[in-house]
Amino acid sequence: MSPRRCTLALLTAAAWCVASSAPAGLVTHVDYSDFAIRLRQATDAAGVAEFTAAERAQIEANVLGGLRRAYADFDVTFQTNAPGATERVWLGGPYVGGDVVYGEATRLDYRNQFDGDLAEVYTGNFGGFIEHFEPRSQQIAELSAALTGTAAHELGHNLGLTHEDSYGSPGFTYTGLEGPVDSGGAQNGRLMATGPTNLSEAQREVDRTFSRFSQLKLEFAEGLTATGPTPSLFEDLLPTDPLSSARQVALVAQSISGLDAANVIGTIGAALQEDLFVFELFTSGELSAATITTGLADAADTVLTVLNEAGTVLGRVDDTTFAGDLFGDGTSNLSRDARLYGLRIDGPGRYFARVEGFDGGVGDYELLIGFAADAAAGPAAVPEPGAWLLTGLALLGGVAVRRRRRRLAP
Repeated sequence: MSPRRCTLALLTAAAWCVASSAPAGLVTHVDYSDFAIRLRQATDAAGVAEFTAAERAQIEANVLGGLRRAYADFDVTFQTNAPGATERVWLGGPYVGGDVVYGEATRLDYRNQFDGDLAEVYTGNFGGFIEHFEPRSQQIAELSAALTGTAAHELGHNLGLTHEDSYGSPGFTYTGLEGPVDSGGAQNGRLMATGPTNLSEAQREVDRTFSRFSQLKLEFAEGLTATGPTPSLFEDLLPTDPLSSARQVALVAQSISGLDAANVIGTIGAALQEDLFVFELFTSGELSAATITTGLADAADTVLTVLNEAGTVLGRVDDTTFAGDLFGDGTSNLSRDARLYGLRIDGPGRYFARVEGFDGGVGDYELLIGFAADAAAGPAAVPEPGAWLLTGLALLGGVAVRRRRRRLAP
């Protein structure tokens, strides 16, 4: 299936952008076919009585309501019938394998460029969440929450979210300069947490939410916001700063995460090439940045560095690793994406993000930058695009349209 990607030549801040078509909400089919069979497998494994039809209906309603709460900030419709749906969450699928797996996703589809992805929840493997000594109402509540969390998690993967996104909440800092950082366990209150983040059974049995960085990534996904995502920028079409030879990037305010952000689509086309970007911040706050390459067929193994105008390195990272509460442990759960969280910005100024290939490597990447101004500070970016974007197009008197395809992994 072809990716939904349309590039508009938009002379806003003299940059070319990737803009979506008219915004449309994401419709997701919550599929309960064969759910009764899988529930029976779970109760058999737990050694408890099979759920009645009424109890099964209650669990189905609980999961549907839980998914709606999880994605309440976004323009997502969950329905139990297929017509009109572009995503599917299936809670009745069979699992064939030796290890206990709770769910699987089709792909990591950052910016939701593909329709038709499937998020599977292996309900038959959830017997461990049904305690035989608990009252029936508690069994239903805890099982419903566990199923909901896995469904929201796997759908999140199909929308481009990863496990390390669960660490990206206010107050957590990882610069890559000081070795592993103890998160204190906050990541396990987030929907993209998983076994390797030390997510416990008890934490799976209650509602969880998206981290702020997860929210930011979802804001750049097709179909998830009422106004459509902020256009992404092609690095080779961004204007060059005459003082630094860096590409100029303007951060745009996002209404859900509350971050000022930009997403850049880039390519390292030659060995030892460095892509340098400059952006202006008008107040103090915290900056997070990530290169996103997972899912790209020609992905670069990137090194990401953030610097201030004096050239001081504020953060630098190659791969992203984590093990439970330790983020950046250096060996576990390796991702080639580079991730920096909560870099301290002490005041206004020009800041730089540099992307280079590890050991001279080449390939494609995307760069996501998000800035959170301190609470007492004023606005740090231009407003979220809406009517102003359309007005800008009209003032140009015409729009040149072209397609720029990037191979995505199947």
